[in-house]
Amino acid sequence: MITKLVLYDNYIDFIIFVKFVFLLLAFTEYYYKHFSSLQTKEQTIKFIEYLKERVEFIFTFSMSILILILFRKSRVIVVEKHLMFLFIAYALINLISANWELIGF
Repeated sequence: MITKLVLYDNYIDFIIFVKFVFLLLAFTEYYYKHFSSLQTKEQTIKFIEYLKERVEFIFTFSMSILILILFRKSRVIVVEKHLMFLFIAYALINLISANWELIGF
């Protein structure tokens, strides 16, 4: 029988995996933009950007669900180091990807 703790740990592992995939796509995009000389460079970059946007959405959605789980009224909040890293990454990505043009930046 799968316990709630195992599901919770697997969910955190999934979020870390999604973040790793996002970083891999970001490095790949940077490589193609600055070092690649392929004929299909623009199509490849567009495809990588497409994937990166989708992975970022999955990360944001997953972190939002995790925050809802952690901050339930019936649970004492315990934030471990790897979870704190995810919260910091979540906050940084939201700050970086925010539409700053809305407030004049």
